[in-house]
Amino acid sequence: MSVRDANPVNARKPKRVAIVIANPAISTTTGWPVGFWWSELTHPWFAFTERGYAVEIFSPEGGRCEADALSDPRDPEAARKAGLALHALLQHLTKVPSEAWPAVAAKALAVLLPDAPEEHQQIARKATSILTRLDLMHLFGTNSRAEVPLLARGTRNGAPVLVAGRIDRVVVEPQRVLIVDYKSDAVAPPDAASVPPGYIAQLGLYAQIAGQLFPGKTIEAAILWTTLESLMFLPAAKLRQGISSFTIG
Repeated sequence: MSVRDANPVNARKPKRVAIVIANPAISTTTGWPVGFWWSELTHPWFAFTERGYAVEIFSPEGGRCEADALSDPRDPEAARKAGLALHALLQHLTKVPSEAWPAVAAKALAVLLPDAPEEHQQIARKATSILTRLDLMHLFGTNSRAEVPLLARGTRNGAPVLVAGRIDRVVVEPQRVLIVDYKSDAVAPPDAASVPPGYIAQLGLYAQIAGQLFPGKTIEAAILWTTLESLMFLPAAKLRQGISSFTIG
């Protein structure tokens, strides 16, 4: 300890810092769900870790924590475009040899994201990582198809509706069909119970329509969270519950 260095950090025994973030709650003002604020966590975390401190994160009640949706640092439109660019790479890179992926990705991203060249390398790396993960490679085999369009008529609460969509990936096996939707949320839900209802309804409708297209096969639905590069299967009962007001056909 000295006047010049009043709080030295020993690399072999770093000092510890505790950051406390809020647990999920409902705002008493707006009635909306609220959580911790991203910048209030990330700014001090980087400041301390860059100086060698060991940082641990806590919450008053423990358990799962969720970020406040309004604190997402990404511009929504920019994030949407980046997600679409990643989806396009996942669709088209499998059509060319892997050694050509860097060149193809560079050309594609120059067209898809001309205003964000600083993101090109990260998106290309993300696509390559997803396509080469051992636990995800089965999604991109010869028995799979990308961007499968759907169009069906039905009712919702008795009123006529037209269901139109596009499944990001369909994997057809002898006994089952797996439908996969890509989601590029900044923060992915920790489990299927926390998936937004809109996502559940979307996959539920896709699964119901797929069941009519592939009679006799088991239909499974999953979300590929591109941020985590992980596949989350959605329980059939939850999908049925999410579309209980719909009838297709």
